Amino acid sequence: FLFFNIEELSDEEKAEIEEKQRNLAYAESNLLELLQCSKNLLSTKEGLERIYNLYPTLKNVNSMVEIPSDFSNIIRLSKTVQAYLLYHHFHIDELCEQHISTTRKMYTLTPFTAVRGILSVTNPVNLLQDLTNIFLAK
Repeated sequence: FLFFNIEELSDEEKAEIEEKQRNLAYAESNLLELLQCSKNLLSTKEGLERIYNLYPTLKNVNSMVEIPSDFSNIIRLSKTVQAYLLYHHFHIDELCEQHISTTRKMYTLTPFTAVRGILSVTNPVNLLQDLTNIFLAK
């Protein structure tokens, strides 16, 4: 009796499921590649020095084309993985409506005037550089 009157999935539903599976597989492969690139960069002393000196390297770069290939690869893979995570979190997750309402609540509680005031007093680039240096020093 459990299989009585079970409807077959429509072609549209099947296509949607296949698309979700393709997106997941693509995101997983990019995540693995991102982890491997990061591991390769962090596993050598030269790579750690390059990360530590990331700000001076990026300061002298005028366009994304001039960024070193390993950094541009990490940026590309990070964008893909983050896009999939946002897509999954806000679109196909079972609790997506809850996630959206929580995000709206957080947005309304964010003190943008205070953040704007802090950023107008401090230099955000120096702040990020100092935070990065403290993190890498530990």
